[in-house]
Amino acid sequence: MTKKLDTTFIQIVHPVCCGLDVHKKKISACLNTIDEHGKEQYEIKEFGTFTNDLLTMKKWLTDNSCPILAM
Repeated sequence: MTKKLDTTFIQIVHPVCCGLDVHKKKISACLNTIDEHGKEQYEIKEFGTFTNDLLTMKKWLTDNSCPILAM
């Protein structure tokens, strides 16, 4: 008997979300989105930890309509 391999590891719950990896001097952010064809897209950016850097990150996330962050 042959088993069918399920290659789906993560079910999409939020079509736009961001994961943050917070360090002392930088924050790595991975923005996950779904394109018009239903394909997952990832964009990774790094930001500093000073106020202006955080405001830049906030603008990037709001420009991409990101309502969910996870650390």
